[in-house]
Amino acid sequence: MARIDPDDDDALLKAAGEGSQSAFNRLVQRHAPRLHAVAQRYGCTSADADEIVQDVFWRAWKHSSKWQPGAAKASTWLYRLAVNRTIDNRRATGRRPEEPIEEGQDFQDNAATVEQILDDRQQLQVMRSAISRLPDRQRMAIILSTQQEKSNLEIAEILGISEGAVEQLMVRARRTLRENYRSLT
Repeated sequence: MARIDPDDDDALLKAAGEGSQSAFNRLVQRHAPRLHAVAQRYGCTSADADEIVQDVFWRAWKHSSKWQPGAAKASTWLYRLAVNRTIDNRRATGRRPEEPIEEGQDFQDNAATVEQILDDRQQLQVMRSAISRLPDRQRMAIILSTQQEKSNLEIAEILGISEGAVEQLMVRARRTLRENYRSLT
């Protein structure tokens, strides 16, 4: 087998489809943390996010031999699986998403007072709550854009909609987010 570029997701997924466990492991190493973050930022518990990521990669392994390069990027396909599974998880559990906890976030500033820190934390909590009230697709678009730094084109591919639809979705999401934020403050 030819040497595979460890940073070429398409080549890794193709090799995984041909039975390469090491190629598949590299895909998991590269993408599992990001997919886990998407699920958690959407409001899943850490345990649910673990299960979602495991399911995504199980499906990816199972269907990797059918994947065709050029139809969509491998990373986009993995994100799409994760987004769909994350939304399905919320619908199946029938509960509002939990407030995600940002890992390693430290609000302490040497110049900041205790009151400023508490105010910042309170505003962040209000914003998280406002985001958690967004409809599923709007919330996922905001998360993919702001937390995962995906372009509108990438979001369109992940959500399976046109780029124009993503732009409209983002406009509605931002409008709803402003309304939710105002109602909570």
